[in-house]
Amino acid sequence: MKKYFVIYILFYCLVLFSCDFGTSVNHSQNNNNNQSDIDDEITENFLENEYLFEENENNEVLLIVTDEKFWTSQGCTVWKLLEEKPAIAELPFEVNIKKTSGTAEAGYGIIFGVTESNNFTNMLVFLININGEYAIGELKENVFYYLQYWTYSEQLIQGYDEINSLKIVLQNKKHYALYINNSLINYIYSPGYSGHLQGKNGLIAVISPKDRLPDESVNVVYTIE
Repeated sequence: MKKYFVIYILFYCLVLFSCDFGTSVNHSQNNNNNQSDIDDEITENFLENEYLFEENENNEVLLIVTDEKFWTSQGCTVWKLLEEKPAIAELPFEVNIKKTSGTAEAGYGIIFGVTESNNFTNMLVFLININGEYAIGELKENVFYYLQYWTYSEQLIQGYDEINSLKIVLQNKKHYALYINNSLINYIYSPGYSGHLQGKNGLIAVISPKDRLPDESVNVVYTIE
């Protein structure tokens, strides 16, 4: 079942005020100012589209997007909940991910602490791209905020077909520890995330206006640990 959410993103406000929404982010490494031109990494449309994500016999989930209806001037962000996985409070959530085609700047990754109520969706978002950058965000009542804007990380293996591991560990029911390839890269801390503590986990990817659907598909492979 598709659920459409229009997300209004004011990029300048997000960069300036991304820590002013009841959340603090502790940085375990310095930001790199040499960021790529990635204005379309989080786009205006969040779509729950489970049919785009297909499981195979190798415990992989394949995202294959060829339909040009997802290729718009605003782009879109597609995601899938993993109904069979426990909440983040019960178990660390780890996924190995590789992107095999699609624009280099567009993000892909995992979501966690997903809750839905009264037509509102809330989630935490952990994204990477093949240029070696990561971002952290929060979807709060259908509005997306950056908690950590796109930042270069030496822990990421750059390039197409390269596998990177993303892991989330909840500590003391207050801290989310975020790992890239088993290296701690950041924390999210907020005792106000009580709803997120019992939320579901899932997978996410951005379809960018820079993609070239239907001539070139967007393919991402997720292996859930």
